[in-house]
Order: sequence, then structure tokens, then C-alpha cells
Amino acid sequence: MRIGIGRNEDAPDAEAGKDLAGRIDPVRSQLRQQATPVRMTWSQVSNFSPIIAAFVLVLITACANASNVMLARANARHREIGIRLSIGASRGRIVRQLLTEGLLVAILAGLVALALASALLRIGTYLFVVMLPAAAAARVRFVPFDLDSRVFLFTIAVAGFATVLFALLPALQATRVTLTDALRGQMTGAVRSSTLRNLLITTQVAVSLVLLIVAATLVRNGAAIRATEIANDYAAGRVQFGRPIRDFQAIEFMLADMAVEIMAAKSMLYRVGAEMDRGIDRKLVHAKASALKLYCSEMAGRVIDKAVQILGGRGYMRENPVERLYRDIRVDRIWEGTSEIQRAIIGGQIKKRGLGIYTGWSA
Repeated sequence: MRIGIGRNEDAPDAEAGKDLAGRIDPVRSQLRQQATPVRMTWSQVSNFSPIIAAFVLVLITACANASNVMLARANARHREIGIRLSIGASRGRIVRQLLTEGLLVAILAGLVALALASALLRIGTYLFVVMLPAAAAARVRFVPFDLDSRVFLFTIAVAGFATVLFALLPALQATRVTLTDALRGQMTGAVRSSTLRNLLITTQVAVSLVLLIVAATLVRNGAAIRATEIANDYAAGRVQFGRPIRDFQAIEFMLADMAVEIMAAKSMLYRVGAEMDRGIDRKLVHAKASALKLYCSEMAGRVIDKAVQILGGRGYMRENPVERLYRDIRVDRIWEGTSEIQRAIIGGQIKKRGLGIYTGWSA
């Protein structure tokens, strides 16, 4: 109650305040539940460069696989192609026919991918909500990820571009036939030993391996960072002997070690990524990816173990995310090549190329 104003005079202000709150609350609720489109700058787009790079690598892998299948299918039709050429069909017409077939397959695959993406988004949202505590789930609002016309047009455009880029070479390769051999059902030497097929297989295997290792490394770094953040927040809020336990030297040293290990792992990841961008030898990329996988998988285990140590008994409670991270991270030293296999690869590379491949300042 303000000085000089009685209860009766306050009543209109109180009623006005209630009326204003009644008008604001629906607006606030609407703002929490709806997203406003914002024009993105190039600096903001650059923040999503890892996601864009992963999308491009996955697209290249899938297109290389599809291109190899189309090349094998076209080689199996070499007699049909020979007959078409012998009765007057031009090479360009046959190439257009093969491109049309590839475009039809690409569009159908894009539509199936859209349906699958929509279903996976719904399933992922449901699983995320189920894993949250009930109190937190009631406060969470999701931005709607609707697959609108822009997503549909982008999918069709990517499918068409990928068809022209990866179906054109197999079509040109398939039409390079000798009419006599094609009509007899005999494959020419160029078709039997296709350099293009070997190149596609090598590209697919190399990109898949690098993408798998880099993706797993990002996941491990993310788990280690999350565990460090949880441990740091807990140490800042947990008070013993009148001060936060983060002020104690033992806890302080553990947090420092965790931060330094994460920094070293990220530096390794950035360096290998930069060397890949410069186009170094593929075998060198595999050798350094082995070192990256070895260090990051074991680093994540050490960091999360320290996080459990800082949290004490709470680190074993299922309500705490660190408990889940501690269980999940152990398998990273087993799959995608165990730590022992990675050490064997690194040791072999040292004997073959010398220590400079790992300890030198240049690629």
C-alpha cells in the first residue's frame, strides 16, 4: 500500500493490473509456442557449416553408391544399348533415356526420404519428451518442424542436381560400346575393367569411413563437454565448510584437467578437418583419423569419470545425465575399431612413414 492512497483508491489499479495480466498472458503463451522466422546472415550460416558439411558428405556417399548401381545396371544392358544404336538411335538420345530413368528413381527416393524424415522428427520429439523428468517436460515448448513447400522444392532440386551430376557419367560410360561386341553379348574391355566403377567404390568407402569417425568424434566431444558443464555447475552450487566445493584445489584441478583434455581433442579434430580440406593423401587422412578416434574415445571416458567423481553418489543416480553418459561412453572404445586396433594402425604408420606423420607441424 502506497502512502497517501487508501485501499479503495488502490482497487482500480489492482483491477487494471489483473486486466492487463489477462491480456498479456495469452500473448506470452503464444510467444513461447510459436517461432518467428529471422533472416540469417552469413556469419550465422557459418555456424552451421559442420551440419552442412555432414549433409554434403552423406549426399556424396549415397550418390556414389547409386551411381555405381546405375553403372552396373547400364553395363548389364549393353546388348540392348548396342541394338538401339544399330537401328539408328543416337548416343545423346540413349543418354537422355538413362538420365530420365535415374531422375525418376531420384524423385521417388526423395519423396520416400521426406516421409521418413517427417516420421523420424515425430519419433525423436516423442523420445526426447519421454526421457525428460515430468516437471521439466511440462515447461518444454518445441519449434514446429513442418515439411512445407520449401523443403519439398529443395528435395526435388537436390535430387535433380544429384541425378545430373552422378548419373551422367555412368550413362556416357554405358554408351561407349562396340556394336559388334554388344550385339554378340560380349563386354568390351573398357566395360569389364571400369576405372569409373573403381573410383566410385573407393570414394564411397573413403568418405563413409571419414564421416563415421568424425561424427563419432563430435558425439564424444559433446558428451565430454556436457559432463564437464554438469560437474562445474554442481561444484559451484554444492557448499561444504562454508564455500563451494569448486574452490577446493582437488575439484579445481579435476575441472582444469577436463577442460584441457576437451580443448586438445577439439584442436585435433579441427586440424584433421583442415588437412582434409587441403586435400592431403587419403591414406594419411585414415592414419590421422585413427589417432583422432583413439584419443577422443579415451578422453571422453576420462572426463566423464572425473565428472562422476565430482558429483559423488549423485553421479550414479539415473535422474542425473552423467550416469547415462558414463554408461554410454564406454562402448566407444570398442565399436568402430577398438582402441587396440587403432594403436596397431598408428604403430604401423609410424614404422612405414615415421613419427613425423603425428608429431610434425605439417601434414
